[in-house]
Amino acid sequence: MLGIKQKKLRLFWQKYLPWVVSLVLISIFFILFIDDWIGRLTDAGPTYFFAQNMNPVEQRQLPPMLQPVAEDDFWWLFLHFPADQQDYFRLFLPLMIVAILCLSLRLIPSNNRSRLCIKGILLLLGGRYFYWRTLATINNQTHWLSTIFASAVWAVELVAFASFILYTLQTIRTTTKNRRTEANRLSSPVERRDYLPPVDIFIPTHNESPYIVRRTVAGCQAINYDNKTIYILDDGKPGDIKSKASSSSEGGAPTGRPEIRELAQKMRCEYIAHPTNKKRKAGNLNNALKKTSGEFIAVMDADFVPFTNFLTRTVGFFRNNDHVYMIQTPQDFYNPDCHARNLGLGHFLPNDMEHFYGLLQPNRDSCNSVICCGSSYVVRRKSLEEIGGYYEDCCVEDFQTSLKLLTHKGNRDNNSSAIYLNETLSRGESPRSFSAFINQRLRWLQGNIEVYFREDLPIWTNLDWKQRSFMVSLAIYCIHPVIRVVFLITPLLSIYSGIAPVLAPFHEACYYFLPFWLLLIVVYGWASEYRVNYFWNECYETIFCFSALVQLFNMAVRGATLNKGVTAKGIAKPSAANTWKIIAPLVFLLVCTAAVVLLRYVGLYHRWWPRLNDHTVPLSFWLGYNTLFMLLAVLSAFDHQENRKGDRFPLQTPCKITPIVSDSSISADLPYMGTTKNVSEGGALLTLDDDGGFQEGMSLRVELPEEKTLEGFVAKAVIRRRIANSDRVDLAIQFSDLPLYGYRRLIKLLYCMGDRWWHGRKQPGLTDSVLALLSPLIGYRLPPINSPKQ
Repeated sequence: MLGIKQKKLRLFWQKYLPWVVSLVLISIFFILFIDDWIGRLTDAGPTYFFAQNMNPVEQRQLPPMLQPVAEDDFWWLFLHFPADQQDYFRLFLPLMIVAILCLSLRLIPSNNRSRLCIKGILLLLGGRYFYWRTLATINNQTHWLSTIFASAVWAVELVAFASFILYTLQTIRTTTKNRRTEANRLSSPVERRDYLPPVDIFIPTHNESPYIVRRTVAGCQAINYDNKTIYILDDGKPGDIKSKASSSSEGGAPTGRPEIRELAQKMRCEYIAHPTNKKRKAGNLNNALKKTSGEFIAVMDADFVPFTNFLTRTVGFFRNNDHVYMIQTPQDFYNPDCHARNLGLGHFLPNDMEHFYGLLQPNRDSCNSVICCGSSYVVRRKSLEEIGGYYEDCCVEDFQTSLKLLTHKGNRDNNSSAIYLNETLSRGESPRSFSAFINQRLRWLQGNIEVYFREDLPIWTNLDWKQRSFMVSLAIYCIHPVIRVVFLITPLLSIYSGIAPVLAPFHEACYYFLPFWLLLIVVYGWASEYRVNYFWNECYETIFCFSALVQLFNMAVRGATLNKGVTAKGIAKPSAANTWKIIAPLVFLLVCTAAVVLLRYVGLYHRWWPRLNDHTVPLSFWLGYNTLFMLLAVLSAFDHQENRKGDRFPLQTPCKITPIVSDSSISADLPYMGTTKNVSEGGALLTLDDDGGFQEGMSLRVELPEEKTLEGFVAKAVIRRRIANSDRVDLAIQFSDLPLYGYRRLIKLLYCMGDRWWHGRKQPGLTDSVLALLSPLIGYRLPPINSPKQ
């Protein structure tokens, strides 16, 4: 009994320790600081210290390298400040030149050469800005508190600037064009069936519902490749379908879900149960590795569906090339990010993983640093067996396994490599809820950090300098939440304390900072062919930063594995309680911001303190910028209830409709022609030009043309809703009694042939993206948390 009580107490403190520490710190802050702060409101504003004494902007002098020079000297344009601050043409000339360059980028294609030139200019402007930031803006001339505060903020910015330099250099060269050309050439023998090595397709599953696994199996069976064997790898326990996704499966009880075993029999594929549930997904994969024999292994997560040409485009890379041990392809998603959907932006904004798959992975490929991503890849069995199988001693297996392959002596001696084919060959399900999204990213963060503390992953000794640079870049990225939190709280601390960490007059900020920032914003999207967006990345980092900070704190304090779960799959009811826990720090910062802004402007209105001068403009802009993205982050956290049980896809194709029941007003012998507006696994929305007398509850025979499905799709359906318009009739139908062969054809149509009809997301430019992000702040309404399904 005592052991059980101790375990419960330990679990209690593990769960609530961060909140207790936060509450204590906030209480101390209020007791020691707020009370004294209220009593010390200065004549210059609602600040703890007298701002004019703490921030001697007027008295500071620019260092010699930045002081004004003769106007006929060219170098004044790049580094030296204009002699006349009222000469606005010279003051804004660098910004105007950069603006013209940014406009011209719409006409310049993003390729290796153009990125080298433009990013070279970006690095020069970045060095120009940071030189000024280091020598002219650090507030270290008055109080020791201002020196500590300013130096700490500068140190954090130094880390961010180092990350910027690495990122800029590493994202110049990509292999996208070359790899696609190779795939076109190497896929020919596979299409002619001259090269068809045996491939085992693994579908690992833990607690996913059978309908999700069934979809993936049907998609794998639709792959145009004869010599393949499909395996469902069941790591679940009986009755585990509705278990929480965060539950651990480290126990030793017998495993295997009867419903998944029955599904494998119905779908006529192989079934392998993981007998112990140990080591999570890696243990499940290694268990199957011992019981199968295919030369190559393709892995599809239970919620991913491959295209019909998945193996055709990938297997050819292994032909007559023993130096290739893995082919990784992007992970694309058929549903939008939950936080983008919550903002009402849906497929308009890029998925947050497009940055990684569309830009970073091709960059890594140029330096033999491709990361295995856990799904949608093909790996050589022999290479896996040489390293002892998948890496098990971590909360995730993919990144660690790819590092073990990369650092393996045999692969290094043989100059073996992994290849990244930047071509969408599968689509999966993005997390449906905000809490599931955060939990998934926290698990990835933990897995990324753990690789730096594993002795059996010799990344610093067995990798070359280019590969190590990517590891350094990733390490800095893992602490980006700390950087983001510092940037969020700095302007607030500055306003409340009266200490400015950056002594930056407005005209100097316009001259040194704005040109660099503008080019950075534009190049961020241009270099990736607008797969990513700078401001959406700012929103994402704001959403994630405090949850990640707690995770980093827990890992530093406990030094133990925390997150062993899997991402929740399928549509679920939103949880407001989980949402408020995640966004509580952001709400607190917003309240503090509103309080100080209100106090400031009330005081200005009553003339308690003087009006703001231009030296406070940069700080005010910083505060407003943070406030905007904190608001967006809070609004994006509240999940909308998804009223549909399945995703509907915008497939528009002619269809033939024949009534099944006899009715004097309908000719059962003459089919009616219509068009599908969207189609899902459960039904479709059809448009008919002719009324036809169709009524709700009527049974139909729906047929899609063979040229769309290659084999044709025929199904029985029932009209669930009839929508009469002035010039047409819309019929919402539900498929009924869909046989297995019909289900397979439907899955093939919806998920496996996306390259034929899926046109993808728009790639909005900078202006469109900014307007889209501002739209939720105008007329936004919190969604009902428990709205009923229709």
